[in-house]
Amino acid sequence: MLDLFVLFVFSVVFGRVLERFRVPWVFSALILGFLLTPFLPVSPTVETLGYMGMLFLLYLVGLELDIDLMLHQGRKITVATGVIILSEALAGSLVVHYFFGMPWKVSVLVALSFATVGEAVLVPILEDFDLLKKPLGTYLVGVGVLDDVLEVVSIVGVSLLLSYSSEPGNFTSLVLPFAYLSLPFAITFLFLRYKPIRFRSPDLEIVLPVSLALFFGLAYLGSLAHADALGALLAGIVTANMVEKRESLEPVKSMIHGLFAPVFFFWVGLTSDISIALGNLPLVAAVTLVASVSKILPSYLVARKELGREALLLGVGLCVRFSTSMAILKILDHAGIISDLLFSVLVGSTALFTLTVPVIFAFLLKRWGYD
Repeated sequence: MLDLFVLFVFSVVFGRVLERFRVPWVFSALILGFLLTPFLPVSPTVETLGYMGMLFLLYLVGLELDIDLMLHQGRKITVATGVIILSEALAGSLVVHYFFGMPWKVSVLVALSFATVGEAVLVPILEDFDLLKKPLGTYLVGVGVLDDVLEVVSIVGVSLLLSYSSEPGNFTSLVLPFAYLSLPFAITFLFLRYKPIRFRSPDLEIVLPVSLALFFGLAYLGSLAHADALGALLAGIVTANMVEKRESLEPVKSMIHGLFAPVFFFWVGLTSDISIALGNLPLVAAVTLVASVSKILPSYLVARKELGREALLLGVGLCVRFSTSMAILKILDHAGIISDLLFSVLVGSTALFTLTVPVIFAFLLKRWGYD
């Protein structure tokens, strides 16, 4: 109880300071975890709530996955997304494999998850500068929307990897995951196809327990194949399609953002050995540099004709990362698939991106006369 009291007080106070620099307030929980790592062991309560927070953040990905919006993205944005994301995924795979000695299948998954974009961090900045509906804002949001597909692919890949890793080399381990995973997929298909539950009014007393029932039910079915994360994501997709107005789900999102997200980031901070990242600053710098160049350069090349110099702003903005990539990396770390060195370096690089990109992005907008 004392740990959680300190966490939420620190998140409220220091989070307000971070918001002045356009950094999400919840990031303060990660910083507190870093600071307390040498002094505070991870309690069972924080461990459980942190793991639940990880699942709820993936559930949130499903809630916000707008398939219709993805299908209506223009050809230019679709091509740009493919070039930008695959460029960083390729570069990241090479770095993870040769610098950290991870197998290729793990390297590709890590690179894919690390390449995801936290575009939600930039939306308030775009709104402040009245750029959300202009070409730069359209590109940033469009790439972020299509990037959700990559997040789903990463989660499916991680789930299959965990299923196979539980009994490597066993023929059963190749069949059972697909058999178990067919259950949450089948339920998701039935809900999307026949819509047995449909809420026409935002009655929180009904929507919330039904949403939680779907979350825990599909997460449990997914856990039979070591894929509770995938089950949580599918539950979010089902829940989003139960309501006629997505605004009805705002209380559910507020619960996740207000309670589970801070504890998740606090847990990540406590279980990341920041001394490893500080002792390997050249690796952190190398990963950050490769990730930055592999986002900014292709962004400029594919969008320079339409956006001009704003194509550089596009690349800078797309460097931002946040919850989804960290959640997937934490799954791999929790399962022991990636090393403490790799996890700590990637968390350190993510922290660096999250602290600096919003500030640099807003500074460049002001510098180039968009205010």
